[in-house]
Amino acid sequence: MKRIDTQTIGESIRQWLSEEPEVYENLLVIQAEQAVPKVLGRLSKYVRHVNCYNRVLYITMSSSTISHALALKKQEVIGKINTLIKANLVLDIVFR
Repeated sequence: MKRIDTQTIGESIRQWLSEEPEVYENLLVIQAEQAVPKVLGRLSKYVRHVNCYNRVLYITMSSSTISHALALKKQEVIGKINTLIKANLVLDIVFR
């Protein structure tokens, strides 16, 4: 018996993700939440909680001073996170 249409596992997963956009978006949300410490670097020790809802990333900080400083660089942080996950998922960030 000959195999006519063989695919690698990676191709099969990509095809499945393209057919299930909700799953793909949930994976991107998880990647965005995991990218926050990489993007913030040393300041990530002040992060208490990260959550993404409706393409808005909510970051709870333990220091209001750090939170305010990051709010001033909001667009830069959004750009770095979207670049790191290779998608335009995060539209806004709310620092609390």
